[in-house]
Amino acid sequence: MTIPKSFQALGQICLIKQKDKQVAQEILKKHSQFKSVYYQGKISGKLRKPQVEWLAGERNTLTKVKENYCEFLVDISKVMFSKGNQEEKRRIVSQIKDAERKYALRDKDRSSRRLYRERLRSLPNEEILDMFAGIGYFTIPIAKLTPAKVWAIELNPDSVELLKQNIKLNKVENQVTVIQGDCKIETPKLRKKFDRILMGWFPGTYEFLPIAINVAKKGAVIHFHELAETAEDIISKIKELNLPVKVIKSTKVKAYGIRMWHWVIDLKYH
Repeated sequence: MTIPKSFQALGQICLIKQKDKQVAQEILKKHSQFKSVYYQGKISGKLRKPQVEWLAGERNTLTKVKENYCEFLVDISKVMFSKGNQEEKRRIVSQIKDAERKYALRDKDRSSRRLYRERLRSLPNEEILDMFAGIGYFTIPIAKLTPAKVWAIELNPDSVELLKQNIKLNKVENQVTVIQGDCKIETPKLRKKFDRILMGWFPGTYEFLPIAINVAKKGAVIHFHELAETAEDIISKIKELNLPVKVIKSTKVKAYGIRMWHWVIDLKYH
């Protein structure tokens, strides 16, 4: 029996791309960390709902995933969770942390941990908008690993419920404000400007970019996610919108089908 070389491990659940119960049973025999094996089909619809089917082990779709020093409750029957975005999550967090660390280390007395912590606490915290928060893929690590404040908007009620649980699980209640609804409608209602805006949704992110710009502070960074063969394909479409942003970086996240890639384009509002 051949076990597939590629499968997705989410806590105690293993997701595979074939409906084969014998393979599923073999995975459980050889990988003791798994309690369940499910077939993972397509992710569809505006709410990005996954298609899964039980194959072997316990019939339990709820699992806990540990990633980037954070914990996430995930229900694989209701929401998607991509471990292929780990590096991008770390990159965003490092941008926020590094800016504060560099500023704090202007103090010459670097040997004093107490003074260092006090200096960090005195810094103005970034205010961040996560327009497509999901269960907290970016919101949770930002809130847990930096002192930033996050406003998290999410349309899917199942994702919102898990997001609220994940906020409590990671003890970041004081740093995150959750808003359930369509970000097109909810973003203008906030009546505030943000230092950083996350647009972690695709395809079709272009239509939301003017909304993000309307709530961006001068100099704010917008992390724009989209699918394309090349970064230039995305950048050229953004330029066609004739918006007051400039491209500061493009990052290839992962493959997404044939000759298609998930890209993040960092934009600065000016």
